[in-house]
Amino acid sequence: MSNHMNAKNVLDFQRKLAVNNNRPWFTEHKGDYLTIKADLEAFTQQWIDAMAAEVDPELGALKPSDCMYRIYRDTRFSNDKTPYKHWIGIILAPHGGRKSINGCYYLHFEPGHCQMSAGVWCPTPELVKALRQDIYDNADELADIFSSEAAAPFFCSFDEDGQQKKIPAGFPKDFAHPEWLARRSFTVTTPLTDEEMCSADLFERLMAFCHAARPLNQFLDYTIEEHD
Repeated sequence: MSNHMNAKNVLDFQRKLAVNNNRPWFTEHKGDYLTIKADLEAFTQQWIDAMAAEVDPELGALKPSDCMYRIYRDTRFSNDKTPYKHWIGIILAPHGGRKSINGCYYLHFEPGHCQMSAGVWCPTPELVKALRQDIYDNADELADIFSSEAAAPFFCSFDEDGQQKKIPAGFPKDFAHPEWLARRSFTVTTPLTDEEMCSADLFERLMAFCHAARPLNQFLDYTIEEHD
């Protein structure tokens, strides 16, 4: 399936912005950004529609504005006063898109650091505790998800970033997968080269990733819905 977006234009604009991250330059090139933004909005709507039809009907209630992060940085409490983000992110999740606490599907644009991700990012401490317990109690089910044929091209475990060194208190030291518990976020990620991001089959690849990640998000969402 083709997509509406020219990812090369997105990444090219980001490369220029990285060395011109100031308001005068952005104002001069705002027309370029608005063209990119319109392409991304069309792409996001296409993604929403495909996901609602093939993966999760609840995602059909989303609008692109629910899913796209603003390019403007909040610099009030940061030592970094550059006004614009060096990345662009699109996040699909039921019940609010980027504001949802549910398992999500995420596409990240950043030259040299593009990626597709899914799962639950930085839940509350109470929800972290509940997710750890359900992962421990249902480890066989999670193992089947990670070892599935659909997941094989994309991920085989949770992301390693943010992983703690020790298994949390209250769990046996001999648990077969301590790395599943020693974390505060529960995400999976597939990196994409800039060339892969710009390829004609990006949308097809993104949808395959989302199909593979759907059972993981369902697994995590069960705990989230029970916790609510």
